[in-house]
Amino acid sequence: MFSPHFYEFGQHLLPLAGPEAPILGTLLVETLRERLRSIMDTSLNSLEDEASSHTTKLDELERSLFRTGRKTFHDHRLWLSRRAHIVTTSPMVEQHNKRKFSEIS
Repeated sequence: MFSPHFYEFGQHLLPLAGPEAPILGTLLVETLRERLRSIMDTSLNSLEDEASSHTTKLDELERSLFRTGRKTFHDHRLWLSRRAHIVTTSPMVEQHNKRKFSEIS
């Protein structure tokens, strides 16, 4: 388990790291890359109880990614079941089409 602000702390530490800054930067990126698949898999496939126990082990950035993954998955399911908002023509496009039609007439 990381500090709740592992990545943010690492970002603030980078300018102070001197010659080790590239190593620290690589470590932060690789750590997130290795954990990201697991975070997204869990966010998409876990029940609410399991999700809360999983998020306690995450850094703030990882929690944000987890919540975004869950919300996106939920929105996608609503869209697939046609319960999301109905897609309509943009008012700008409607206005453009009306203007074009009046120019033709």
